Amino acid sequence: MGMKVTIEQQQYRHKILKAENLASEGKYLHAIQVFSSLIEEHPEEKESYYKLVAVYERTDNIDAAHKLLLKLLEENPEDEELRIYLSHFLLRNEKWDETLETLEFLTPEDQPSVAFFNGFAYFKLGNYQLAERSLKKFIKLDKKSEFIPDAYVFLTKTCVHLEKYESALKYIKIAETFFAHDPEIQLLFAVVYTNLDMNQHALERINKTLKFKRKPVEVYKWAGIIFYKNNELDKAKNFFNKYLKTSESDSAEIYFFLGEIAKLEGDLTRADEFVEISTKLVNKFLLTDVEQISNNILTLNTATSDG
Repeated sequence: MGMKVTIEQQQYRHKILKAENLASEGKYLHAIQVFSSLIEEHPEEKESYYKLVAVYERTDNIDAAHKLLLKLLEENPEDEELRIYLSHFLLRNEKWDETLETLEFLTPEDQPSVAFFNGFAYFKLGNYQLAERSLKKFIKLDKKSEFIPDAYVFLTKTCVHLEKYESALKYIKIAETFFAHDPEIQLLFAVVYTNLDMNQHALERINKTLKFKRKPVEVYKWAGIIFYKNNELDKAKNFFNKYLKTSESDSAEIYFFLGEIAKLEGDLTRADEFVEISTKLVNKFLLTDVEQISNNILTLNTATSDG
């Protein structure tokens, strides 16, 4: 009997490797057929399911992957490892509510990553209070997790939303130890320092961010804001215009600042034009997508912001 099991295991392993090679060669249909047959022959082996999910994701067949994992969970509702795997899949594919539902049956004390996944999903849903609570719990429970660096980044962003800028500064300093050469980290520093009215520090960080070849388009918006606060109006204007040219969407906030700059330069006609554009965009925003701005992690919470 033992010999028979060993042979079966060898055959199973051989087919797994065959399917993996097919996938690596781009022969996805053949790989899917082999993995599917393995699932039929060995329904107890989760590896076949996971490998098939990976191929489905690689070919953008997210619905098929999702259905496969739900079927597996339905057959194994008590499998905690499977719930964690499914939750990670749901996070990758931006299914935030389903992530939270899948994790309802697990406790962070038993599975610390549950707290991170919850915190990430809450953040994406705009529930920043619960995001902060979950992420702080995660850091407390598992200081050695691979998700720890990201947890500090998202705690920083969460605290910016909650206007807890001193806490945000504390967390971004820790995040920097993991991502020292990441433009997003330097930009977050600039955002936090701006909201703390630490203008010289904000200027140093935005200048660092601008030196990166690849950087988020938000850099230009914040460069404009920071140079405006430092009364360098020509630089501010240039960066605001660069943001408008580079960004996929217009910003009422940018036009507001451009209007303020035009006033300071004595061009009242141009200032009125910018204010009119800004007002129209605000009204359009209010009528179309009231959640959009709350999902922008880099919102300036001042009297002149759109946040």
